[in-house]
Amino acid sequence: MNGVFSSIFTLNPIFTITSGIYRGDTYRLRYRAVNFNGWSNFSGIAYIQAATAPSIPPAPVYVSSTATSITLLILPPLDNGGSVITSYNLWIDTLQIIPSYIIAY
Repeated sequence: MNGVFSSIFTLNPIFTITSGIYRGDTYRLRYRAVNFNGWSNFSGIAYIQAATAPSIPPAPVYVSSTATSITLLILPPLDNGGSVITSYNLWIDTLQIIPSYIIAY
């Protein structure tokens, strides 16, 4: 929240914080290391958003078609994972025995 930094833990190189973190919020982080000779200076500041991958979206909904086009309704997933969805990919296959999907959009 752009307030004063507070020390939360002494870390190891792989670390997960599991409390006090709220999905969708952006956190300002920095760290430093210690060895026999003392503490280093702090790292640069990183801004990290707490988010996960979105949930699986619903299947596309058929709207209409012509001889050369298909119109679909693309619905967003129910859960965006805590972050705005910035794009979608539509994959298509021509119903082959072994699926061979390609990006259509």
